[in-house]
Amino acid sequence: MKKLKLITIMLAIAAFIGIQACSEEPGIGGNAHIHGTVVEHHEDGGGDDHSGIAGALVHIWYGQADATGDPNDQITTDVSGGFEFENLTKGDYFLHAEFEDDHEGALELKEGTAHVVIETKSQEVEVELEVE
Repeated sequence: MKKLKLITIMLAIAAFIGIQACSEEPGIGGNAHIHGTVVEHHEDGGGDDHSGIAGALVHIWYGQADATGDPNDQITTDVSGGFEFENLTKGDYFLHAEFEDDHEGALELKEGTAHVVIETKSQEVEVELEVE
């Protein structure tokens, strides 16, 4: 009888864990990726719109379509302006990029945002975050 009770309890715990794994919220724990490049937007058409910005800070919010509250994670872009957030689950994500541009001796904060939706467990999303 004790053995049957123990087996029943173990099955209940396994079922609970399985249900929790199936009802994932956006965030870490999946196989999806968001990767991209932070680029500078030029209103006048000057400059190369597709050269990446090294050292830009990219924030990410899980399960949101805007920047409400503190970000869940952040990363600094590599030398070519690239960034990647890995192991994400399905759902909404909001990205915000920023960097300080030294424009003629004065620092100017430039920012850009993007709303990203991951629709499948192993989706790979590419984003070009334009800052101005």
